[in-house]
Amino acid sequence: MTRVAHYIPLHNYLYEVVGLARNTEDKTFSVLYRPLYENDWFAPTSFQSRPLYIFFETVEREGGRVPRFSLVTDPVLVNELTAVRNEMYPKG
Repeated sequence: MTRVAHYIPLHNYLYEVVGLARNTEDKTFSVLYRPLYENDWFAPTSFQSRPLYIFFETVEREGGRVPRFSLVTDPVLVNELTAVRNEMYPKG
């Protein structure tokens, strides 16, 4: 699975992209993802989604434009996130 970081501070908002979903009514796509951190506002078995165009847009942050989500490629962090994922979602 692909790990991504939200533009908000790195270790606070990390996610795993689990796939794409297509709306059967208007044929638009959304990115389906789940958190790799504990939170109080949704169940650990639930997913989040954003329209594809919003997922890949840039946002204003500290006087500049940054991607809303960015790919996590550091092998050490990927291994840590894999362990977190396996603990939070033991069945995959």
